[in-house]
Amino acid sequence: MQMIPESAFTGTELSTTTGRALPRFLMLQALSEAESGNLDSAAATFEAARLGWIALNQIHEALSAVLHLVRVHHLREDLGLARLYAQMAVELLQNATINDDRLEADVLLRIATLAPDIGMYTEGEEMAKRALRLYEQRDDAAGACDALLILFSFHNQTGRYQASGSYLQRARHVQEIAGLGAAYQVAILNKDAHWHWYQGNLSAGLERAQRAVELADRTDQRKQRVYNRLVTGNIMRAMGDYLAAQHWYNVTEQLANEISFTLFLCWIDVHRAWLAILQEQYSVARSLLQRALMTQDYGQAMSFNVFLAALYSLTGRTVEAMELLKRSLTFYEQSNDPLSVCTLQLHLAFNYLHVAKPQDAATALDAAFAWMTERRIDYLPHWWHPTIMGTLCSHALAEGIHPCVAEMILVKHLGSMGVAAIQPLLQHPDLVVRRRALDVLESLNADPLSILGPIPDDTVRKVLAQLIASNRLSVAGLPRLCQILTTAEKRNTPNPTLVAVFGLHVDGATREEIADWLGISGAAVRNYITLIYRIFNLTYDPKQRKQRQETLRALTQQAGFIP
Repeated sequence: MQMIPESAFTGTELSTTTGRALPRFLMLQALSEAESGNLDSAAATFEAARLGWIALNQIHEALSAVLHLVRVHHLREDLGLARLYAQMAVELLQNATINDDRLEADVLLRIATLAPDIGMYTEGEEMAKRALRLYEQRDDAAGACDALLILFSFHNQTGRYQASGSYLQRARHVQEIAGLGAAYQVAILNKDAHWHWYQGNLSAGLERAQRAVELADRTDQRKQRVYNRLVTGNIMRAMGDYLAAQHWYNVTEQLANEISFTLFLCWIDVHRAWLAILQEQYSVARSLLQRALMTQDYGQAMSFNVFLAALYSLTGRTVEAMELLKRSLTFYEQSNDPLSVCTLQLHLAFNYLHVAKPQDAATALDAAFAWMTERRIDYLPHWWHPTIMGTLCSHALAEGIHPCVAEMILVKHLGSMGVAAIQPLLQHPDLVVRRRALDVLESLNADPLSILGPIPDDTVRKVLAQLIASNRLSVAGLPRLCQILTTAEKRNTPNPTLVAVFGLHVDGATREEIADWLGISGAAVRNYITLIYRIFNLTYDPKQRKQRQETLRALTQQAGFIP
């Protein structure tokens, strides 16, 4: 980037009218370059103008140039330089008297717009609120709408969805009353898509994102065309439609290249990497992440490291995963981004479980679920992996760590993908844990007989189903019962027929009735019943036959096998 040296603006020539006109001319030239999309030249020219105004001690005009520099470098996705000029603007605001409310509001809002990208959530939010007040005092609808949208982002990205929804509604109202046009309509649709996505309302989010794509295409908003294609892909990915997500990422990348928006490609890479991770295409994900991590921006690197950490977590590189997660966690804690902090705590808990540190896992899991409970959140938009979440929710149910949150996540968002994680809990020695698991499976309409594996005999399946439906066999106790009732030929393998004989026998059915209902011989029934009593260590005494059956019923009822 060619810069005009500051020494060029020293000397007596700047005291003349011609000298004063030079930075003003440079500002006009830079604005023209920015308008034509020549951002590199615009940045160099704005910098030359800034130096000219500083040499003339025209702080008001210098601040205007700095504001344009923040905007241009932000558009270039050069967040390092954008951050540098943002800090310069803050210093100028603090050290000079600015009598132009519009300029002050613009400076505040430009820095606030940049703040989420550089981890300045708290400072940026306060600046956006100050800017909103100034715009409203000036009755500046466009400025107020801009401020409301950035305030939406601050609240939405930190999990304050009720407040973010209110800011979004206010922005929509301002846009409609003032007739601000298509650019604001697209921006509001984009925010609306994020609002629904972040809360797990994926169908509603997808509908908004696709409307935003169509409107951005129709009105030829280049950056928004890219942004809304990406969020569409992200929501498709969250919905489990991986083929559709891959299509959207491909067209997003193609469009970004067409409009020379190449600095955005790293974001496309990391989201495609997450899609690959979800599909266990780990080598593909690794290549994409290595390319994305060539970024020089520290904030981006902290985000991208979480993607890499998840990859390491799932491929056995636990130590490296935890190192990256802890580094990013420190960054997001300092940035005051509790939504990301919560997600990272969950990923750390998953890794602690893998290195057999249950207490550390419990501490991290409790912190994350406590925050989610407080905010009434049951979904996380970033770094959401069904296997990881299923493992954590299963552990939470087993250990009693905010089980209500775990159950909501499993039922509302993991669905069938959470069944496999929960089924082992049906064999847990604690009846309370088995009851929690059963409640989840019932909410998911999961088949309680699945614990028995394939039941090739339809008659046996129907009898077992009837015993469960009529509350004569306890579903919560079924897994443990299956562990106990095994034959010599099928050790540690559930025997559905033996379980069915048990259920009918303790319910009082005769041997003849059992044989008839199950379609097996009386001899087979006799052998099964003999085995059942042997398993429960009840010896045979023909004089106490009825008493032995009552003892069996009492024992199995106490164990939770029958109601």
